[in-house]
Amino acid sequence: MNARALCSTVLLLVMGAACGGKDGAAGPAGPTGPSGPTGPAGAQGPAGTAGAAGTNGTNGTNGAAGATGATGPAGPQGNANVRSTVVSNVTLNASSSTLISVPAITSDIVDNGAVLVYVRLVGFGGYWDALPVYSSAGGVLIRVGHITTGQVWLHTSSATANRDIRVVTIAGTPASALVSRYPGVDFGDPEAVQRALGVRF
Repeated sequence: MNARALCSTVLLLVMGAACGGKDGAAGPAGPTGPSGPTGPAGAQGPAGTAGAAGTNGTNGTNGAAGATGATGPAGPQGNANVRSTVVSNVTLNASSSTLISVPAITSDIVDNGAVLVYVRLVGFGGYWDALPVYSSAGGVLIRVGHITTGQVWLHTSSATANRDIRVVTIAGTPASALVSRYPGVDFGDPEAVQRALGVRF
């Protein structure tokens, strides 16, 4: 074969190879490659602007008023008409009546009220004796002679000194009315009188 024929043959073989059959199927995916190194952290961004302050909420409305409570029981009857006067360190004479000045005894008390008289030794606290009082040891009897406006007259069978005299006046309440109003109360007992009248004297 001459050189021209040989070149033609080679050319045809090359062109045949270039114009060959269909492409084959895709091969399987290759394995995942290793991760690359982590990049450096990014710089912190600037702070955001502060939000606007919120407004205060409105106050709620007041609730309705509660119902009125029941009326409590009535208190005990007052005794503003009761007064007590103490005359200290009195000397009582046997030869004559002893005058005790008590301005609280008004003419209305003399006519319509009540007067209670008590006695005790000076410095001997704890209790009072209602008149009349009799001492078996000393034989001394002290009693009320009579009562007038502003005055109480005391009588004694033997002279005695160092006596405190307490006079309790009750306006508009005769002694008989007191007994009726407070049955069973011993008006010779000052503490019983105080409890019954609801006062301290």
